[in-house]
This record gives sequence, structure tokens and C-alpha cells, in this order.
Amino acid sequence: MWRISADAPLGKFVDPDEAPPPDTLAPQERFEPGWRQSSFDLAYGLEVREAGDTVPGDLLDELDELFKRPEQ
Repeated sequence: MWRISADAPLGKFVDPDEAPPPDTLAPQERFEPGWRQSSFDLAYGLEVREAGDTVPGDLLDELDELFKRPEQ
């Protein structure tokens, strides 16, 4: 039998005679911030930082040449 679980999210083969189904585990509740976090961000502001270019322009020019389409 193929079973997907928290221990094996991609699934694994399980012998049904050896392993009981994991029905004894209670589902875990997930907390997602949703509207509360959004309202907090709007009320108190959000810190935004802009990062500069990390790739020098010379290197970008070389990459443009490397991946240029061949002329027909």
C-alpha cells in the first residue's frame, strides 16, 4: 500500500499487515496571519528595504552575448 504522511510527504510503501493507519494522530491547526497581520502592517507601517544590483553590469552584458539568439 502507498501512504502519504507527515514523515513521508512524497509517500512510501507500507505493508498493511505490519503498520496500523495513523488515525490516532490529531490534525494540527495551522496559523496563517491573514487580515490581522495585514491590518497591523497598515496601522504601524512596514519596513521595506531595496537591495541594489548584486550583479555587475559588465557581467550582465557578457550574459546577453552568451545567450543571444543566433542570426539566421
